[in-house]
Amino acid sequence: TAHFYEKRAAVASFFQVGASDDARRLLLQRHGVSYVIYGAEEQALGGFDPASSPLFKAVFHAGATTIYRVRI
Repeated sequence: TAHFYEKRAAVASFFQVGASDDARRLLLQRHGVSYVIYGAEEQALGGFDPASSPLFKAVFHAGATTIYRVRI
């Protein structure tokens, strides 16, 4: 993956509770993200749960993983 370390840092900051929805929206738009996977690995990155934001709509759920469609 090109720019792996930058993308990994961006994903980690995305899941931090202190990040704003505006910052998340900008990141998603910049990278053309349409869906966010929220499973055990993402939960371990920070306390942000996409279910708590109007930017995301759950479209699939299996076990501890939910896939959200991005509403931008």
